[in-house]
Amino acid sequence: MKKLPLLMAWMFAVSAGTGLAGWSASVKLAERTSVRVAILETLVSGQGKPNDEVRFELREDLYGPNREVLAVKGTPAFGHIIRTSRRGMFGRSGKLEFSCDSVKAVDDTKIPLRGTEIKSGKGNGGAAIATALVVSVLGVFINGRDVKVEKGTEFTVYVNEDTLIDPGKSPMTKAGGSETDTYSISVSPSVCKDIAQKAAAGLNASAQSPVVVAISDFELRAEKDSMKLDAAVAHNVCEDMSIALGGISGITVVDHAAWAAAAKGVGIESGNAVDGEKASQAGSMVGAAFVMAGSISDRGDVIVINTRILDVKDKGKTVWTLSTETPKH
Repeated sequence: MKKLPLLMAWMFAVSAGTGLAGWSASVKLAERTSVRVAILETLVSGQGKPNDEVRFELREDLYGPNREVLAVKGTPAFGHIIRTSRRGMFGRSGKLEFSCDSVKAVDDTKIPLRGTEIKSGKGNGGAAIATALVVSVLGVFINGRDVKVEKGTEFTVYVNEDTLIDPGKSPMTKAGGSETDTYSISVSPSVCKDIAQKAAAGLNASAQSPVVVAISDFELRAEKDSMKLDAAVAHNVCEDMSIALGGISGITVVDHAAWAAAAKGVGIESGNAVDGEKASQAGSMVGAAFVMAGSISDRGDVIVINTRILDVKDKGKTVWTLSTETPKH
């Protein structure tokens, strides 16, 4: 029987017995690692409803133990509203509870997040993170007033569990990198029709109580940071929504070109999030009572469309919301 050279025998033993342990490219991001995020929209108690999406972004690169970049500054993070109620009589304070649930790593792994450094034992940490996020900014709920968390407010959240990430599988394009590739997805007109019908019901529109609505191009959120959704996706959804809403008795839809010009004039950029106060200004310019805005998110197997109706006379306050999930074909 021939003997294998010592080095070859050792290599064989390692690959057969241990699977080349230690040679893996994956890096462990430890539970309780702090993560700095900023909220990308203004939240006010009493606006929106439980499970509505809340958007954040990573405020700094997230590093591994050997300074590997595991998540890139500017990467979107997502949470949701847990509870929201307006101030009540006799000085009862408004209440606002929300979470920051996850952020994507450079290899597209979802990093779970929570609001406290120590686990609270409350399921996935949703209730705990809500308290941490609100109290860290306001100290306590403000008596006799609605709670307002301004866009851009920063929070420290924490990794909820050990997460393996391969820093070698980072996207081709990062912040400051080369031009991002674009791609397209399709949203069925029937989905837009269903949203339009529910929106009309929410506004109590009828021939006896007509309303004028302007529709803004929805914000686009691609599945990966290295890609960008084609602007035509937002334009197509806007057109289908306009046709659907315009066909409902009691609703008049503002000409989109007129809205686009007014929106541009007040600083609303097509395909980006719509600020309520700016929407109110633009809506007044075109004679709209309400503005429909929202977002289209590519979540891999599904497309999520979040729709909001903003009241022009009430500084763009959100008066109706709907989250719709449809399969991606």
